[in-house]
Amino acid sequence: MIYLFVFIILIIGCFLFGANKGKRGRKGWLILEWLLLVLLAGLRYKVGGDTLVYLDRYNDLPPFYQFRYFDFEDSRYNVLWICFVAFCKLFSDKYFFMQILHALILNTIIVRFFVKHTENCFLAIALYYFLFYLNFNMEIMRASLSVAIFLLGFDYLQEKKWIKYSVVCLIALGVHSEAITLFLLPIGLILNKISINILNIVSFLFISAFLLVQMNFVPYMSDIGYLTEAQTHSINFYGEKTEFLFTLNKLLSFVTSLIPILFILWTNKDRKEIKLNGYMFIMLFCSIQSFKYLILFSRPMDYLKPIYVLALADTLGYIWYKKKATLLGMSQLIVIIIAFNVYIELTRNSFFPYWKRYYPYSSIINPEENLEREYMMHLYYINDD
Repeated sequence: MIYLFVFIILIIGCFLFGANKGKRGRKGWLILEWLLLVLLAGLRYKVGGDTLVYLDRYNDLPPFYQFRYFDFEDSRYNVLWICFVAFCKLFSDKYFFMQILHALILNTIIVRFFVKHTENCFLAIALYYFLFYLNFNMEIMRASLSVAIFLLGFDYLQEKKWIKYSVVCLIALGVHSEAITLFLLPIGLILNKISINILNIVSFLFISAFLLVQMNFVPYMSDIGYLTEAQTHSINFYGEKTEFLFTLNKLLSFVTSLIPILFILWTNKDRKEIKLNGYMFIMLFCSIQSFKYLILFSRPMDYLKPIYVLALADTLGYIWYKKKATLLGMSQLIVIIIAFNVYIELTRNSFFPYWKRYYPYSSIINPEENLEREYMMHLYYINDD
């Protein structure tokens, strides 16, 4: 199975090199991992739910020479995404060229981001693959390209270079509207100053829970155009859904997503060199709000996910590679909890489990149709206009 093969290669990299920057062969193995990530996503054939939607609508978007006839205002896509597709059509009219270029850009930027910001880059790449790779590469392609643009400007945010950061935000916004949330991320720099102790964490959780119960963010987000009418309906529908199995699944997913974030915050409470805790507080807040407003608060979390992986890799690497025995058992439990959360996500929806979006895998080299997947995604997405 191709997914397992790639995962084994990534895990071997963690054991061979860890945080050892000077070990021979490190750069070559890193290039191998990057190449596997690009090829697995870039060469796929009709794998992923949103992939089928992008494929179905690819020919609806114009090449550059037809821009004068295209109604940009009526399009569901942002201008820079349309320009990206038009750029791809300069070289090929085939959707799969765009798919390969997208995988190349996205995974190059993400791997570069990890290499640049943590000595535990092999662990970060493995976590990214396990947690978010399928979603970023095979589902939210527009949003993930916007996330990649943000990562290019992440240092501007950290260094408070506001003009350059604003330019990056505007470019990301041109690709996907959810990038409007990037203008709120500087709050993370303020939250980074919060001392990590039981009182502050409990207080933050209490305030977040209070807002979850007392506030209804949906009307405000709808009024400013952040949510479409269909998205507003979905939020209200799933927020009011109370079936036992649905609620239990939702609760388990909620709890298992919070625990690793709290673990990161608590483990790094005395590490002055860590400057990501503020973003973890934002992710904690969004995770709590997503219990009721999943669609609304999953959007800013897309931009926080690479930072979360960075913080998690640094935390686990700090424990494992520097032999912090007192935290070893807890770190192993956290990995189990994370794996359980991934299992919940992949098996949700008994009618058509999420994992069937990605398995069986097929490549453009030896394309095979999966009629069940195409039929179900047609029902879920293509007719949902």
